[in-house]
Amino acid sequence: MIKNKRYFKIFTNWEYVLLIISVPCIEIIEFFFIKGGSVSETYVSSNSLVPYLYFLVFLIIVCRSGFDLKQVGLLIYLILNTLLYNQFSLANNASYLIPYILACSLLILNPQAPIELNKKQENTVIAFYFFIIFFYYYFAQDRLYEDRFYLVGFVIPHQFSYYCAIFTFYLLSKNKVYLAIIATIAGAYVGARSGLIASAIGYLFYFFIINKKQKSSIIGPVIMIAFLIMFYLYLDGSLINKVFEGFNSSSSDDTRTLLWLNMWNVVYQDGIDFINIFGRGPRSSYTFNSSSLGLDLWMHNDLFEILFTLGILGLLIYFYSFYKFYNNYKNYFAVLFLLVLIITNGFFTYIPLTMIVFFRLLPNKISENS
Repeated sequence: MIKNKRYFKIFTNWEYVLLIISVPCIEIIEFFFIKGGSVSETYVSSNSLVPYLYFLVFLIIVCRSGFDLKQVGLLIYLILNTLLYNQFSLANNASYLIPYILACSLLILNPQAPIELNKKQENTVIAFYFFIIFFYYYFAQDRLYEDRFYLVGFVIPHQFSYYCAIFTFYLLSKNKVYLAIIATIAGAYVGARSGLIASAIGYLFYFFIINKKQKSSIIGPVIMIAFLIMFYLYLDGSLINKVFEGFNSSSSDDTRTLLWLNMWNVVYQDGIDFINIFGRGPRSSYTFNSSSLGLDLWMHNDLFEILFTLGILGLLIYFYSFYKFYNNYKNYFAVLFLLVLIITNGFFTYIPLTMIVFFRLLPNKISENS
């Protein structure tokens, strides 16, 4: 029996399963009924149900946490930012802010009572994620973007690579190494490097926390060497000529550097003023990059993105949320996993609900050991 009152169970086990499969389920439905089953790496659904799901989950957290002051504070912050940035529509502001708010909400939740899915629940999650891997590849088509190869399916390649990376981490936490390798390879083949690097954190987690004895066995070194070779070939562009023909690893990196330097120049020039403290508004990064660089993109880095759009205050909330997450679970591998995504491409702009819920399903003893 857990005597510490700060422990509580915000969701039931089956609700956790539902949360894990909910976002890809919605995206599959939208793929057929909004996209018409067509594949496009630039597609973004303006009528997506995902933000509505995120908002519902956030409201459930607020209510079930007993209207915890931190959660209510995030709700007030969401409402104020949605209403006060009148240069954008309410729908624009809310749909941008909700993933950010939900990510922070999930991160600051107090430690929960131990969550251990039963075999049926665990098998449901594993079977579903192997289904979406198959589903992605069934509809996938080759694309070249900025001289780089991408394999595009029912979602954009980066998001799919995130699904595979967090699924890899979960499988490794369950000691299902060979299944994890399949998930890693599936994520690597689509052409998004961020997810592959994050997957590497999962293997470090496995060898140093889950099964320390494997470090001295033949399995550990073989897997790591194979992974490093695959990673080298992936970056070098020589892995299967058909797939990586015309690959140029510098093109997208140059774009990111240009985005960051351009953004930083403006932030530096404005100094410590109102606009840098409270931000320029949700999705203001898209407008800024489009007008100044001709690129309709966000900053591809959560820290720069939040600093520009939500200001120093928004960035402090983000830092505090990750501090609470680490302080509650002491799992530096989980934090490092998310940090890789934050810096290399983005975290809250993709599937924060799926990733954080997966981390909350790690066995309690793992969090203590790490």
